[in-house]
Amino acid sequence: MSEREELEWSNQRFDELIATESVLILKPDDERVETVQRVCSRLVQALQEDGPVSCALLGPREEMLERIRERDKRSKVIPSAVTEGLAMPFMPESSNPEKLMPASAWNIFVIDRPEINAFVLPSTDIFVYTGLLSVCEGDENLLAAVLAHEISHVVERHATEALGFLALSGVIFDVLRGASWALTISFPIVGDALAAAFTFLDRRVAQKAYSRKLETEADALGLEIMARAGFDPRGALSLWEILNEVEDDVKETGEHGTITENIELLRTHPTGQQRLETLQALLPAATKIYDDTRAANAAKHRPTVIKPRTPDATIKPVALPVVPSAAT
Repeated sequence: MSEREELEWSNQRFDELIATESVLILKPDDERVETVQRVCSRLVQALQEDGPVSCALLGPREEMLERIRERDKRSKVIPSAVTEGLAMPFMPESSNPEKLMPASAWNIFVIDRPEINAFVLPSTDIFVYTGLLSVCEGDENLLAAVLAHEISHVVERHATEALGFLALSGVIFDVLRGASWALTISFPIVGDALAAAFTFLDRRVAQKAYSRKLETEADALGLEIMARAGFDPRGALSLWEILNEVEDDVKETGEHGTITENIELLRTHPTGQQRLETLQALLPAATKIYDDTRAANAAKHRPTVIKPRTPDATIKPVALPVVPSAAT
């Protein structure tokens, strides 16, 4: 997927969301919007000030203007808030070679629905649902953990990577299906069974496994982003402890969805326990970044004390020569 295709997909997705959610967008003067904007501003600022690996390159001026024109074609709606960024996020080294990203503002849409959800589109549109804010209960560290994770998906262009893997796995399993058909042409039942098995492995196992890999990568990068923004990374652990409790409650009521959600191999996301274990392993490094960030911020805001100048006792006064006055 090219950058233009990615942006077109994002704008289409934006229009679909706005068609159903526009009446639920909170106004800028809502206290919940102010909280989300404050957290997002710090996260975006951390991206451009001190990226951990590299910083995304800005595209040529004509290309950037074209992107802005494409974005302006979508539905017109006033966001809950906007946070400005001097540059698009850095993009750490990954398997994705396309790192060119446009400069843009980040539009924030706070949706008044009890859904526990938040996500960020590649067009740098941030959607946060009030159900998530209720779970966070005003704790900005918890909210930062969610938003940093979602921003990481945009930073790493995971939507593009996922579609690339989808195309690659499709080709590989097509070859396997073709080979199995050729080898079992005299046994059509066996051939059909193998084709069905390869289709299942492709759609239900391989693609889901890659999705879990991207989620784990976003967890790791999100932890680093929030630490660089000055949010306590231990908030991510607290968040997943809370979400695990919510998930357990949903399971007890029998509203957890399809059976595939209970089978680890068929899940698109790691289990809550797996995420906790991953975050715990990464916590020491993130905590160090957090402590360094706090120390650097404290040094920036520490007032400069100017000590009064004291006379040096070792310097002795020098007698000036007496000049006789001229005779009159």
